[in-house]
Parts: sequence; structure tokens; C-alpha cells
Amino acid sequence: MDWKSLKILEVSFTTYCNANCPLCARTDKKTGLKKANLPLLHYDIEKFKKMCDQIEYSEIKAIHLCGDYGDPFMHPHIEQAMDYAILEKNKLMSIDTNGGIRDIDFYEMIAKKYHGNLHINFSIDGFDQNTNQMYRVGVDFEKAKANCTAFAKHNQWPGNVNWQMLIFNFNYHQIDDVAEYCQQNSIMFDFKLNKRHWPKHTVKNPQIIQYVETKQQQYRHLRYDY
Repeated sequence: MDWKSLKILEVSFTTYCNANCPLCARTDKKTGLKKANLPLLHYDIEKFKKMCDQIEYSEIKAIHLCGDYGDPFMHPHIEQAMDYAILEKNKLMSIDTNGGIRDIDFYEMIAKKYHGNLHINFSIDGFDQNTNQMYRVGVDFEKAKANCTAFAKHNQWPGNVNWQMLIFNFNYHQIDDVAEYCQQNSIMFDFKLNKRHWPKHTVKNPQIIQYVETKQQQYRHLRYDY
């Protein structure tokens, strides 16, 4: 593969997940569970290392482990992958997660271990269990919040932890709560209206849309890409 035109390499690291988000590509819209034709696979760690070897001297600066079909922290060798990419090959790494996997000891450990070279996007869509589980089906909200906070607390670079929030009809009223919490705990906060169709939950009310846009300007200083 020709790596010369790439700056960031995105890898779908696993198809395992602890959640059944209704609009996720892995979720069957009828059953609400994983699609039957989607195999459960983890990216082979030796292949991952060979890929890192190939890009070691390329223009690629970062590897992004995305959550398109699974949560990267479900991978049993995720730490080995981070060790090799970050510590051995000097690449930055970013990871998407719903935050409900592993525990605070793990997130404290990786925050200290990778010295600011690891960025984590925590996708948490509310500020309590009832609200978050409306979309993040199967995720323990308190655990996700605790893991996000632990990573932020032991990370010396505030920009490396980001609370991402999709806005629906049922959670827009909690934007201020999340923003206040993020400000108090050195967490970036990025929220946006869900653009995919989800009956009864996709925001269509112009007043709510205007409210969210106003809040985006108010909390622009918390956005990761600010």
C-alpha cells in the first residue's frame, strides 16, 4: 500500500462491543442486536505490528482506532497495540470508546504510560444512566463517566480527552450539566445534533435546534478542534 498520501491511518480494530446503539452500523435495526452477518473478529495483533513497521518512516503521524463496528477497548491486546504504535514506533494514537469497558485503574495507567501521545474520545450521550442508555444501550453511565474522569485526571494534556455527545430530543437539556462537569475536570466537550433518522428522537423542532447551536457557540472553548 502507498502510505505517502496519508496523514492519519484509521483502523477498525474489532467488531466486538458492549453496546447496541440503535443507529450503529453493527446493529440490526429490527432486532436491536449485532447484525447476524457481521462476524466477531479482533484485528490480528501481529498484522497490526507489521502495519506499524510499514508506516514507521512515512508521513503518517497518528493511528486512529475507530468504533465503526466495535469498541477498540474490547480488543484483548489493545495495550500491546498501544505499546507498539506509541512507544516503539513513536506514533500518536487516538481511540473511540463508549467508556463502559475496563476500569479506572486501566485508564489511570494508560494516561500516565503514554505521556500525552494518546487521545481518547468518550462517546457519552447524557448525564445520567436513564438518558445515556437511550442511545448507548448496554453501557453503564457511571462507569463511563468515571473512566473518562480518571483518564483526564492523570493526563497532563487536557486536549487528549474528549467527551463526545450526540444530541437527541431526550438529552439536549443536559448540555449545560455536561459542560460544567467537563470544565471542572479538564475534559474537552464536543456535541452535535444527530443527523441520522431515528423516529421520535431525531431533533426537528427549530427552537431546539437553535438552542443547541447557541450552546455550541457558548461552549466553543471546550471543543477539541477549537
